[in-house]
Amino acid sequence: MIWADSTSGRLLEIVDRRRADIGLDLSGLSVLTDARTEEDFVTILAAARAGAARIIAAGPLRATVRSAQVEAMIRRASAEMGLESRIDFTETVEPAMARQVDIIAVERQSSLIKPALLSMLPPSSVLAMLFDSRGAVSGGLDLSQRGAFDMQVAAVNIADPESGIAEFLAPLCLLQMRQAGLLPEQSRCLLLCDNEMQDVLETGLRAAGAQIVTAGSLDAVSQGPFEAVILAMTPSREYRLDLNAVSRLPELMPGGVVVQFWGDIDRSAARYFSVEIWPPVHPGRGQMGIRLSALGSEPVVDMRSGALLAAARMIRKDERLHGAERGKRVLATG
Repeated sequence: MIWADSTSGRLLEIVDRRRADIGLDLSGLSVLTDARTEEDFVTILAAARAGAARIIAAGPLRATVRSAQVEAMIRRASAEMGLESRIDFTETVEPAMARQVDIIAVERQSSLIKPALLSMLPPSSVLAMLFDSRGAVSGGLDLSQRGAFDMQVAAVNIADPESGIAEFLAPLCLLQMRQAGLLPEQSRCLLLCDNEMQDVLETGLRAAGAQIVTAGSLDAVSQGPFEAVILAMTPSREYRLDLNAVSRLPELMPGGVVVQFWGDIDRSAARYFSVEIWPPVHPGRGQMGIRLSALGSEPVVDMRSGALLAAARMIRKDERLHGAERGKRVLATG
C-alpha cells in the first residue's frame, strides 16, 4: 500500500501533513537509516521533506528487490519533488560518513545496530527508535543491556494520543482478530493489558461489538469461557504468558485462540497444550504481532516522523545547552 500511495502522490500528502502538524524540522542535521523496505522509504522521504541536510541510506550488501525499489522510488521522488536533501545510498557506512551523523534511525531488526558502527558515531548523536522502545527487549537494541552503546535514545510511545498512532491501535487489533478468523461482534474476549493501550483497545473493541473482560494479568482471571485471549502486555525479557499461564488457557478458552498483539507467549508451551496463536509465525521478541503498515501509510508515517521529531528535539536541546557545533560542520564526501 505504501508503494501505491507513493505512486499516486497520497504518501507525499500524508508525510507533509504530518510534518506540518508536529513541526518536524531536520534542517542542518544528518540522518543515517536503512534502505531495505517500504517502511524505510517512508523514513527517508519524511527526513528529506523535513529538510535534513544529508541522508545516508544504507542498503544490504547484496541488493534485494525491495532495497532496489527503495532506491528507485527515492530517486524518482527526488526528481519529481525536487528534494533538497543530499541522499547518499551506500552498502557500507564508512568512518567519514559515520562521523557526520546526527540521528541514526533504526527499526527493530536494523542492520545498523553494530557496536563497531555505533562506536564511530559522534557522542552527540541520537538513536531514533522507529518503534515503541518498550519492545526493545532482546538483541543489540535491548535497553536493559546498554553496554554495547552509549548514546541518547529517542522513541515514541504508541499509546500516547499525541503520537498519532494510538488511534490506529484498536483498528489494528480488530484487523488481527479478523485475520485469526474471529468475528468481533460474536466474540467474548479476554483483554490482557498492563499499559496505556488498555482504554483505547477496550473502547475500540467494544465499539465493534466484542464482549470484553479486561485484566492486567492472567492471575486475576478465574472464569471463562472466552473465544479469544488478546495479549497486549508490555514486552519484557520474560514471557508475558509463560508455561504456567499457557497451561490454563485450554480451560479458559476451549477451542479459542490467543491473538498476540504485543508481548510474548511461550509458543513451545502453547504447542504442548494445543493452544492456537495468531499470528502462527513468531513475530520476534518484543515485536507487535501485526505491522503498522497493515493499515496503510498513515500509522507508518506517524511513527517514523514522531521518532525523528523526538531525536531532533534532543539535539536542539543539546545545542542550546552546549552550543551549535553542528552548524560548523562540512559534509564529508565519504
